[in-house]
Amino acid sequence: MAKSFDFNKLKARTMNVTLSDEEKTTLVITTPDKALRDELVSIKDSFEDAEDEEILEAIYELTAKVMSRNKNNIVITAEKLKELYDDITLVLAFLEAYTEFVNELSNSKN
Repeated sequence: MAKSFDFNKLKARTMNVTLSDEEKTTLVITTPDKALRDELVSIKDSFEDAEDEEILEAIYELTAKVMSRNKNNIVITAEKLKELYDDITLVLAFLEAYTEFVNELSNSKN
């Protein structure tokens, strides 16, 4: 008997995120590619220095990249995030939640 595999029966794992904009836009964010995952790991150590302007900019840029990996095909920019979230702790909370989401997926594969 031949084995079969149907990709249509698999559900891609995503994270729904609702923005604080007027439209309350909901993004369906996908998992990171290797390059983005590496960026997440490297910047995580910088969270404590979130007062440094260069680090702040890098955090907004990385968050924009993460949020732009969405099934809605909506491009999110660092500038847009700064408008919506001038309090960096909100952006860091999202990155923590996203990192936890990615880690859960990685752990479930093992």
